[in-house]
Amino acid sequence: MNCKEARALLSAYLDQELEAGARLALAGHLDSCPICRTEERELAGAVRLLHLFGQLGGPLGGDVEPVEEKGGVQGLSYRTIIFEVEEGVATITLNRPESLNALNQEMGRELLAALRECGSREDIRAVVIKGAGRGFSSGGDIKAMLKVFDQVPSLFFTTDLASLHEVTLAIRELPKPVIAAVHGYAAGAGMNLALACDLRVAAASARFVEAFVNMGLVPDMGGTYFLPRFVGPGKAAELFFTGQPIDADEAHRLGIVNRVVADEELGKAAMDLARQLARGPTLALARTKALLNRAFEQGLARQLDDELQGQVYCSGTEDFQAAVRAFVEKRPVTFKGK
Repeated sequence: MNCKEARALLSAYLDQELEAGARLALAGHLDSCPICRTEERELAGAVRLLHLFGQLGGPLGGDVEPVEEKGGVQGLSYRTIIFEVEEGVATITLNRPESLNALNQEMGRELLAALRECGSREDIRAVVIKGAGRGFSSGGDIKAMLKVFDQVPSLFFTTDLASLHEVTLAIRELPKPVIAAVHGYAAGAGMNLALACDLRVAAASARFVEAFVNMGLVPDMGGTYFLPRFVGPGKAAELFFTGQPIDADEAHRLGIVNRVVADEELGKAAMDLARQLARGPTLALARTKALLNRAFEQGLARQLDDELQGQVYCSGTEDFQAAVRAFVEKRPVTFKGK
């Protein structure tokens, strides 16, 4: 297959007229052709958008469908996650318990849609991510990798993982606090999904493992970005190189998790913390999160300037004005997130 043929196949795929065998051939070309991977960037980038993996029996499809939620609010229907909103807190539950909530492209797409909904809704002021069943997440879906292993071994990573990396960015860019409530295993990409969140509450049963080395892979979903910031480069190297699990208490000692609670208290502890944050000054929290995102990337002078600009912005918010009045009147303040 040459690049001209690949472009023709790509056009047919987007028109939903490409059969399974041709899709695999297209995927193989886009994955291996040095021209398409460098000069023809629109083709290489298209791999991230096409549902080549897991969609070989039909055309594109698989998108989340809009439905009418209770109360007449327009929402989304999901198959791999559960999305709920209560008291200003959105709870996103990874809902593939039969695979220990293994992460695949469909879940990545749905997580991204849910996070975008959280960002667009004023009634949502904090987010909790948790797992259904026996654990938080076992990481990347190994069975999904095996389906394409003999044809295009890298296909899972150029499609599924690419969508999951967008989830990592969406969590960090979401201007609202995100809490991971972790029980059981958080392995590989599952651990790094938790690291991408702003705060982590762990059950006593939680186990964290950077399992990539056990599969002959490198860390992904931002693991090499986040973990050294929590534990330092030396300890991060040990956890990455050995693939040995650590329990909740050790994770707390290392600063990976913020709190450890009994398993039966995890849900309440995470929601209590989320409700506390949801009652906070949402705009100030958003700018604090943005400052933290940049803290390791720029010098002190630039960070001080960004803090100054943040204060100037927050001084014009309703929440700041309400807090000043409450302070003078010696009463509790009620923040409205405005």
